Amino acid sequence: MQKEISMLKNSLITLLLVCTVCIAYSQNPTFKIDGTALTNGAVTVDATGYYFNRFFLSYPNVTVISNSNMLTALAGNSTIPINRFTAAVIRNSTVGRSVTLNMTEQAITGSALGLNRFASGAFSVRYKTSNLSAFAWQAGDYSTSLSYSTSEAGFGISVTPDYVRLNVTVSPVMNILLAASDINLSVNSLDFFRNTALSINQNSSYLHTVPLLISLKSASSQFTFTGGQSGLQVPKTNVNLVQTSVQSPVSNSPIFIGGTFQPVYSGDVPVGNTTQPVEQFVISPANLETGFVNKGIYSTVLNLEVKDHSGVFSSVTYNKSFNLKITVGDLSELGINTTNVDLKFTTAENYKNGVAVDVNNQLIVSKTLPFDLTVKSSGVNFVSGTNIIPISILSIGPADGQGGVNTISSITTQDQKLIDTGSAGIDTPVSLRYSIPASQTKNLLNKKAGIYTTDVVYTLTTH
Repeated sequence: MQKEISMLKNSLITLLLVCTVCIAYSQNPTFKIDGTALTNGAVTVDATGYYFNRFFLSYPNVTVISNSNMLTALAGNSTIPINRFTAAVIRNSTVGRSVTLNMTEQAITGSALGLNRFASGAFSVRYKTSNLSAFAWQAGDYSTSLSYSTSEAGFGISVTPDYVRLNVTVSPVMNILLAASDINLSVNSLDFFRNTALSINQNSSYLHTVPLLISLKSASSQFTFTGGQSGLQVPKTNVNLVQTSVQSPVSNSPIFIGGTFQPVYSGDVPVGNTTQPVEQFVISPANLETGFVNKGIYSTVLNLEVKDHSGVFSSVTYNKSFNLKITVGDLSELGINTTNVDLKFTTAENYKNGVAVDVNNQLIVSKTLPFDLTVKSSGVNFVSGTNIIPISILSIGPADGQGGVNTISSITTQDQKLIDTGSAGIDTPVSLRYSIPASQTKNLLNKKAGIYTTDVVYTLTTH
């Protein structure tokens, strides 16, 4: 019988210890700040297991004071101000008015707080942190201590517990509020090849409690080319002709996109825990002409990686793949630098040997497809008043040093190919020679002196 009683006592002691631990844990408020809490903007924790005892005819108030003005991180140097938290007493469904926690002892009961003549008995405390967007919550575990007491000291007056720990766990969060999406750039003007950079901004948004490191790479070193002219040799355009940089919240130096991850942004946890990078993609006029002069669609896949810059929470990583597409349209332009060409026959030598004039860079050709350039006359004759000279005596061909141009020995009113299957290019100069050879000067004999003119028409077409 004695043995049985002893075992029973041990069991009771064990049970009492377990219950005491349970009460102690319930008295220590623990906040969890995660993505949901940051979105909702507030967290409330009701802690139970508090008890107040007063002496007959005395009505002291329960008081609370923080033993530090900061909650400190268990690891690292981060802190949270204690005044981000409030406390209010709860009894019988009545919630007293809250006080902001600080290092000054404050009453949390009494008439001013809606709890007049606070009687002995159990009570709870509602702890709350609000307006979460007004602070930068950094991932980690934080803690500080609070001391509870009474406004009067005396026999039988007490509050338990008189010491609690206020704990905050900020979860490592990286939530994607606005994800990166496909990028489409359209080259619909020759100005992009000349003086206007081709660019586009992409917005994204992250809710995070860890410092961000955003990196980017291309899945391949060259663009895939489609939609070009049939039979055209596929251009090999390097992805590193495209630059990218973050313009906001800070402006970073641009990088050329490559096949390995390169950082484009790094930043600490901001107030409000939301970072909204504005990433710009740019192709300079020079790079556009280098790799994108042919009509068609240039595509590649970009890989985005977002992770914890501190390296503490390596599992907090976000990866996203999206397409980068540059569409070059069928663009063409033919410019003429010199509109008047004079072939002068003023000496006997001119009639004997003929006359030729080179016009350097007379035509400027821009075309994003292989092209033909034709020439013709607007009429069958040179005309001076009522006098005429047949246009067929005129020859047009390449000036000295000009390649890729045919010689048209006899100009007519029909289009003849001066350039056959010219390569796509931007602002390509063409230098021409105008001549009336010695074999044709006989057509000038016995003609009345004067200025004979005609219009020469050049036409640029897709081959």
